[in-house]
Amino acid sequence: MRTTIFAAAAAAAVAVIATTTFADAAPKAAGTTTTITTTMNLTGVTSVDADRNGVPSAGDYELFSEVDHNAAGAVVGNGTAICFQTDGAAKQFTCSGETDFGANEIQVAFRFFPASKAFHAAILGGTGKYDGAYGSMTGTWLDAKESKASVVFTITTR
Repeated sequence: MRTTIFAAAAAAAVAVIATTTFADAAPKAAGTTTTITTTMNLTGVTSVDADRNGVPSAGDYELFSEVDHNAAGAVVGNGTAICFQTDGAAKQFTCSGETDFGANEIQVAFRFFPASKAFHAAILGGTGKYDGAYGSMTGTWLDAKESKASVVFTITTR
């Protein structure tokens, strides 16, 4: 009898854990989605040779600052990002950053490949009216120097 009770308790515990895990993995309930389309201009790029060996290597990083304009050319946001080189050839980076739209900020994370014409980031959260936000940021470079891009933020809040 003790074995049967233990087995039933263990099965119940597994069911609770599985339910919690599956519930956490389920898509979030639909909320309000805001789309912001901008032209992003990089205003500063600082490369740091972290190990001071004079060549690209894993762990080197770049700091970025940017300004976002709407279709009429007005400034609607600004942000920063830091990208860590994850290979020895400066062809792959892991980045995190933020963009402020007035008093409302979103946080993003993404992998960046300098040879690619496009980039994609996950929105991980935000502040102000974007508190608890999720969604994506997609962009396409508009110049060969990767200093100007067309960017679309798709921001969903609960």
